Amino acid sequence: VGMRRIEEERQRGTDIVWTTTLVFLDFLARFPDSHIARKFGSEKAEDVRAEAERVRAVLPQSAAESFDCLMAFDRSLKQRGLNPGTCADLTVASLLAAEIMGVAG
Repeated sequence: VGMRRIEEERQRGTDIVWTTTLVFLDFLARFPDSHIARKFGSEKAEDVRAEAERVRAVLPQSAAESFDCLMAFDRSLKQRGLNPGTCADLTVASLLAAEIMGVAG
């Protein structure tokens, strides 16, 4: 998931900051975060996954246009004490792998 997105965005000329955001959202929208599941249960992790899927679906294509939507989502997660740490770890691992393989740009 992460490597595919990184390669797609590299080919589009997307900057690495926005690419990182998209990779994270791809993981969070596709898989229930196991850190959330361990702390709050699999149902809550699935709820967050579905919420991330909805957020991802309505995001504009540019980082600047998406900032407010993403910040609202982030605030909502923090207010509920939800930290999608596994998706964050997978994002970092994907970026590291891409850098090692030379595809991050």
